[in-house]
Amino acid sequence: MAHRHGGPREGTEVPTRGRRAASAPGEAGAAVSPGTRQAEAGARTRGGARGGGFGRSMRAFEQMAREDMRVSVRVSNLETGAPLLRVDDYVVSQIGSLGRILLLIEAADRCERGENPQIVRESADLADGPGIWQHLERDTLSLADAAALLAGSGDHTAGNALLRAFGLDSIATRAESLHLRNTVLRDGLSRRADSGTRAAVSRSTMTELSELIWRLERGEIVNPDVSARVLRWLGSGSYPGSVVGALGVDPGLRGGVRFGIGGYALASRELGLRAETGVVRGPSASVCFAIKVSFRETDATSGFAVQQGLRELGLELLDFVS
Repeated sequence: MAHRHGGPREGTEVPTRGRRAASAPGEAGAAVSPGTRQAEAGARTRGGARGGGFGRSMRAFEQMAREDMRVSVRVSNLETGAPLLRVDDYVVSQIGSLGRILLLIEAADRCERGENPQIVRESADLADGPGIWQHLERDTLSLADAAALLAGSGDHTAGNALLRAFGLDSIATRAESLHLRNTVLRDGLSRRADSGTRAAVSRSTMTELSELIWRLERGEIVNPDVSARVLRWLGSGSYPGSVVGALGVDPGLRGGVRFGIGGYALASRELGLRAETGVVRGPSASVCFAIKVSFRETDATSGFAVQQGLRELGLELLDFVS
């Protein structure tokens, strides 16, 4: 059974009758994607707050839907785990390379048990995409260093080498032990040197992704030491993605916090797919989030609306936690 959090529900599903906050499928102004169940942006009014809900983000998502983009998103209170914003967060979908979080959890557990073997980069591990190991002369790295590369820059070569060392069966067993019913890492993180096509790398729901981050923050993934190590790796990230990137925080800043605002994210940018999950912290609140947008990407301008939608969510999260 999937992990269920406690705490009060701050955002609830919006009825499709009697409210215009979310329209029923087929109505004017309506659903974020065909068959979608929109949910209320958990409105919260605080003294000095500049607005309560996520109205700008919802309007951006609706515009994206009108352009045949499919959006799934969940934002939750980091303290309680209660949902604040939900759009098709229960839908299982491709999440690009975000499934690498399972590799990080497996690596952290092995490191905490005293294992730190050398990970050997083979020619088949070389992959297009982010990361520097493909450009280095060194063919071996310690387990901890390879995991740090994977977390810090989304290094696809490091991810492929770790996956080969662990095996897909071990990663599947790890996901099962964490009660993840829908989060699956299927193959290497990008196009391998020995493959002509990119595999459907991983899948999940925004509910499971955001709850996984929430449980890491609570020290519940394997044990507190393993959770803390994964979070340290995630906090070293050099690419914060579009949502956390909207905060204007220098990703290289120690602690990732400036003026009381900070955060971190795992991000995947693939052809026709953008997916991100992470945390945004502020003086008034902290949230965890997961978002995925799939769309038809045919030229350099195809992703502009997606970029704007992700940034809008980031700006509203900044407003919410400030």
